[in-house]
This record gives sequence, C-alpha cells and structure tokens, in this order.
Amino acid sequence: METTINKLMEYRPARGEMDKLISFGVNGGPDAPISFKTILDAFGVNFALYALRTVEDREEMRAFAIWCADQVQHLTRDKDKRVSASACNAVYIARHNRSAALAAHQAASYFVRTMEACAERDARLENRDWRPDSLTARDDARELLTEQFRSTFLAA
Repeated sequence: METTINKLMEYRPARGEMDKLISFGVNGGPDAPISFKTILDAFGVNFALYALRTVEDREEMRAFAIWCADQVQHLTRDKDKRVSASACNAVYIARHNRSAALAAHQAASYFVRTMEACAERDARLENRDWRPDSLTARDDARELLTEQFRSTFLAA
C-alpha cells in the first residue's frame, strides 16, 4: 500500500509531520510513491493510521477498526465512566463510521484512551500515582497497535 506526499499534504498534517514530509519529498518529489511501511517507521502508528485516509477504503481498514473495538468491548459496561465512554466510542466508530480509514484511525485513538483510563482507574483504586501507569499503558497500547498495523496492512 502506498500514497504520496501531495496526498498526505491535502489532509493538512500537523506542523512536525509536515516538515518531515517535505524532507521526504526532496528525494523523489511530491508525487513519488511512499510506502506505508516507510510512514510507519518514520512517523509512528498514529500518523500511519491518519495517512490511511489518502487511499481508497479497504476491508483491512474496517477489520483493523473492529479489532480495536473488540479489544475494549468488554469495558463498555465498566463502572468508571471515562473507561466505559472511551470503549463505547471505539466500538461505535468501528462499526458505524462510513469511512473505513477514518474508523480505523479513530477507533485506535479511543483504544489508546481506554487503556490510559483503565490504568488511571486501577491506580486510583490502589491509591497510587496514576501518571506513570497511564504513560506505560499508552506506550503498551501504541506498541500493540503498531504490531497489529504491521500484520494487517504490511503483511506480504
């Protein structure tokens, strides 16, 4: 799967990503293809998911969104409202957003938020500082998303 610098620029990425994209464009020009593997390696999973909107919707995108939702579905009835709200949003977006690319990006975002909220809730229940747990949960969630992104979109 590939896209181009120009297609990515159409979606107005954040300033940091934009500067990095411009440096990529110097090598092959703004219409040269850039692989999603390169995007994932250079920018991380969040931007790789953001970049999905530059290609046509594919079944894998919806499958990725559903995977994110499935990981947190059991938390939709959690007593902590922040946890249940994030989980519900992930499930709803994965199943109802018309754009599969947007669903994948947003469901992944809510997946990470849900994992952070769970870490905060657990720390609060155990009367300990939640910030380090929340950051670890975010990193763990992004690592899991990166692995899933690779197996869903970059597998040969």
